[in-house]
Amino acid sequence: MSDSTASLRRKIESAGDLQSVVRTMKAMAASSIGQYEKSVRALTDYACTVELGLGASFGKMG
Repeated sequence: MSDSTASLRRKIESAGDLQSVVRTMKAMAASSIGQYEKSVRALTDYACTVELGLGASFGKMG
């Protein structure tokens, strides 16, 4: 009976450790998503600026 109790305790501890790892991985993923969203916004602003510059340049030529 003590072997099965010890085994059950190890399994519970392992599950707790795994839960901690999963929680950390979720936090890291959320952080990465935020960085990518910020990059997308910056690239959108950059593309708009480039389009405005090209429009102004071609407008002066025509």
